[in-house]
Amino acid sequence: MQYVLVLDTNRQPLAPCQPARARELLKSGKAAVFRKFPFTIILKKEVPKDQIDKNIEIKIDPGSKTTGIAIVSHGKLYSIVKFAMNLRHRGSEIKNDILKRRSVRRSRRNRKTRYRAARFNNRTKPAGWLAPSVMHRVLTISTWISKLMRLCSISISSVELVKFDIQKMENPEISGVEYQQGTLAGVELREYMIYKYNHECQYCKGQSNDQILEIDHIHPRSMGGSNRINNLILSCRKCNQLKSNLLLNEWLLSIYNNRLINKKYKESLLSNIPNVIKRKSPKSFKDTAVVNAIRYRLGDILSKITKFQYYLSWMTKYNRTRLKYPKDHWIDAACLGTSDVYISPKITPLYVYCKGHNNRQMVKMNKHGFPRTKTKTSSKAFGFKTGDMVKAVIPDGKYSGIHFGRIAVRKTGRFDIRTKKQLINTNYENLKLIHRADGYQYSYEEIDPLPTHVIAHTLPEAEEVISLLGGEVMNTKHLGRDVIVEVNYEM
Repeated sequence: MQYVLVLDTNRQPLAPCQPARARELLKSGKAAVFRKFPFTIILKKEVPKDQIDKNIEIKIDPGSKTTGIAIVSHGKLYSIVKFAMNLRHRGSEIKNDILKRRSVRRSRRNRKTRYRAARFNNRTKPAGWLAPSVMHRVLTISTWISKLMRLCSISISSVELVKFDIQKMENPEISGVEYQQGTLAGVELREYMIYKYNHECQYCKGQSNDQILEIDHIHPRSMGGSNRINNLILSCRKCNQLKSNLLLNEWLLSIYNNRLINKKYKESLLSNIPNVIKRKSPKSFKDTAVVNAIRYRLGDILSKITKFQYYLSWMTKYNRTRLKYPKDHWIDAACLGTSDVYISPKITPLYVYCKGHNNRQMVKMNKHGFPRTKTKTSSKAFGFKTGDMVKAVIPDGKYSGIHFGRIAVRKTGRFDIRTKKQLINTNYENLKLIHRADGYQYSYEEIDPLPTHVIAHTLPEAEEVISLLGGEVMNTKHLGRDVIVEVNYEM
């Protein structure tokens, strides 16, 4: 049960209302649907400003892959979650696209094309610059905060101030000056690796007779591996070239099936590679670094949009564990702050996936940098546009039934529909537009069941919260200073 966002006839944001109240307004003709995602209605009358509830706060739990957002209404003794959503970023996709573009541009050096002078010598990055894939998180969050503020009477915003101690996560016993020294204090990387592995290739133990030693990435860079020490190993050039960008399990299988390798060399590889695999797999801290990088930049942007405040992450965990809520991004956002926040078990959060606005690239290229497709044409056909959310009513055939999803248009009239579970192809005549393309995909997904009890400081406070959540008191017991009330929501 997600509350419905409300606007008056002048598009002035009001407080969210219950779904039953929204249905009543729509049936009586006093309101109309303004937009589907997030579901918003617009009244056909003006509401005085002094009657608008301003005790509404938007809370943000920033993350590298998913950001949780919750709209909370504050009372005198309690707070209720009225809207919740998980915003899924596409930072990794942006990074992969930039790496593909870089590889194509660098391949010009090996082709007979005109010389292009280096441009990085006269290009400087501005102060506070963030990589495009990282800045995408900040801009997407600020975009949605601005959008929700136009649809709801929000007076203040709160952000979780997350700071991960990466060195402490990797070595819990680190302290004092060790923070400043790091792993390579006083030595160079290559010197450190040669000393650590005693001038010996860790894959073949010298059976290749190759004296040239190189540093290899255990988990390949092309597959998301990092340059951290625990992902590096000493290898001879022959083993390094033979491994290429394969994972160790894939490389081991290819060696086993390769009959052209020298017998002693093959036996050495088959015996030593499993020992490397058994090592503790290197943990990536990329997501941790992203969250650390955006925490203050997000605050700088939000301060220009609305009043905002930071809360420490330990407060979020304390509130969530005390009220016995499961771990989720939107729940972490709701539990942010000092006051108790109550969540109805009937609530269904909105899941928003960043998909981007098509592609500016006019033609797709092959690995050599030459065009492999025709020039890009219009993304509109038969009144639909790529990215529109539609309802498909298919009368017969393999995909007969009702489906909801995001479309990709074609001039032939046969459109692809991407649903939660499958890809469907159907004629445009079977489609009904639900929501115009805005760069996002929307869905309501199943979540872990929320607890059916309310924890409060006093029984009257718990009863008042239960009446607002639409439940009935069943059993009451005390736990320390708090009161736990079992609730029946199936009334």
